[in-house]
Amino acid sequence: MKKSEKELIERIDQLIRLKNTGNANELANKLDVCERTIFNILKRIREEYKAPVSYNEYKNSYVYDVNGRIVLEFQSKILKTSDMDKIKGGKFILLEKNYSLQNSCSSTNYFCCVK
Repeated sequence: MKKSEKELIERIDQLIRLKNTGNANELANKLDVCERTIFNILKRIREEYKAPVSYNEYKNSYVYDVNGRIVLEFQSKILKTSDMDKIKGGKFILLEKNYSLQNSCSSTNYFCCVK
C-alpha cells in the first residue's frame, strides 16, 4: 500500500527526532520509497515547515538543529463569548460544535472564525 505524503512526513519527523534515519538511501529503504522521494520531502520539510534539519555524519542520521517536531493537523480553539468581545475588526462567523451557523451569542462554546 502506497503511503501518503502526510504519513511519510510524520514518519520521517519521528525518525529524525529519534536520530534514527540513517542516510538518504537507508531512510528510503526503511520507508519503501525511492531516494528522490526522501530528498523531495526533506526539501519540503526545510522550506515549507521551516524545520532546521541537517545530516549528521557522526550520528548517521538526519537531525533537527533545535528541539522541535512537525505537527500536521488542524487545531481549533474554542472561544468564550467574553473572549470574542476582545477581538477587534473583521466579521464574526460563529459556528456551533455541529458547524451550523448561529446568530446569537448566548452559548459560551463556539468555534469562531474571523474573516
